[in-house]
Amino acid sequence: MRDLISNIGGTDYAAFAITGVIVLIFTLVYLWWNEQSAGKLSCPGLSSKDETLGNLGMLTKDGGLHQFLLDNHKKMGPIFSFYWGKELVVSLGAPNLWKDVQMLFDRPTNQYDLFKPLIGASSIQYINAPHGRKHRQLHDRYYSFSAIGSYFSKFTQIGEELVKSWSKVNKEEMVPLRQHMIATALKSILRTSFGSEHLKTNKEILKFQQAYDVCWREMEIRLGGDFPQADSKRMKDFDENLLYMKKITKEILDCQRKLKASGIKSTNFLDILIEDESLYENDDQICDMIITYIIGGFHTTGNLLTWVVYFICQHPEVEEKLMNEINQLLPGGETLKTVKQCEELKYMKQVIDESLRCSVLAPYAARYSDYDIVVGGHIIPKQTPIILALGAMLYNEKTFPQPSRFDPDRFSEENSKNRHPLAFQPFGFAGKRKCPGYRFAYYEVFAFLTAMLQNYKISLVEGKPVEMVHSLVTQPKEEIWVSLEPRKK
Repeated sequence: MRDLISNIGGTDYAAFAITGVIVLIFTLVYLWWNEQSAGKLSCPGLSSKDETLGNLGMLTKDGGLHQFLLDNHKKMGPIFSFYWGKELVVSLGAPNLWKDVQMLFDRPTNQYDLFKPLIGASSIQYINAPHGRKHRQLHDRYYSFSAIGSYFSKFTQIGEELVKSWSKVNKEEMVPLRQHMIATALKSILRTSFGSEHLKTNKEILKFQQAYDVCWREMEIRLGGDFPQADSKRMKDFDENLLYMKKITKEILDCQRKLKASGIKSTNFLDILIEDESLYENDDQICDMIITYIIGGFHTTGNLLTWVVYFICQHPEVEEKLMNEINQLLPGGETLKTVKQCEELKYMKQVIDESLRCSVLAPYAARYSDYDIVVGGHIIPKQTPIILALGAMLYNEKTFPQPSRFDPDRFSEENSKNRHPLAFQPFGFAGKRKCPGYRFAYYEVFAFLTAMLQNYKISLVEGKPVEMVHSLVTQPKEEIWVSLEPRKK
């Protein structure tokens, strides 16, 4: 052994020592870098423009959050950061990145805090972790495919009521499309999910809708950082209309409780909430859920219906194909009766999907993680709000060539098969927290649109420009006016 050691020269010892030192240095540098980078964001981003608003002040200038996200993803790529007030957030604008976060369930409640006065602190929007999952499992029972089949006939009935009300409209009279679509969707969510006989008349429906519009407009103004003074007219108008909406909500709950106490059996969404005492300890919690689902039920679907009809009016060739499909399935003007029949309306489904895409009905969703995660090679620290820029993908030119063009054939089976499965997710997708009413919305539109087209040719009134406003839900800036021409039977 001594002979072996004595044969190792001094140069070899030096080389061995130097190698050891280099390895040690690299190890220490790596550990230092890893410690320093832990919890730090590593993607391109915007610097804050305002101490209070961050980059939110740019939203008004850029045309809303959707346009802001669209523009900045084009500049900085599929991932970038910006400041939502004082909070740093990350936006993801590509399906390969969404795949890395698709299991996340929790929402960053700070993003929705300003809506608490409207939908209440006990809304599903603010419930995370296992407790939130229990709520979703309960709610999803009522909005499953089989459950919707049990009350689909109510959609058909409401569609017939709409057609009947239109029969009283003079041929020369202009019809406010969005107002009628919102009212129809409001009737639908009330009668199906809450068994409510409240807001029976068009006058009552309109009053609730107007109250909601006042409250929602106030929420959108606050989103831009403009909050009203406590004693201002704006604040008084908001409080007055919110009080009316809360009053209707409480009446709906009290009415359903009386029906159950009298022995009348029903199985609507409200019954599910009332019966589960493990999740809902008091009426305030239930009322927060009621108003959340009423708003989600009529605001989203009402605006979707508006855009579907608008795009059909703009494209006579689409209307003709739709009419051929409807007449083939329902000869002689038969009524659409089941959800299975809806599955046969494949082209109508394509029209609905293209309307969702072109309107960017719901421009974004949001999630966060309880631990540091790596997305697209970038570290996103735990608790960082993650924006899923759904709308940015819907106007991606590589995935949807000529994105401004309305083309339902994009969603044919043949044209869809090579598209990334997450590229078209208009109702969200992550963490089993997809909009619980997405099936509900589709089947409503099937029923209402079929009834409308079977009975009327709908045309846009000339000289009335239409402009989209992209907020949490995309809606027209001004009312869309249409004229009605009865179809020959």
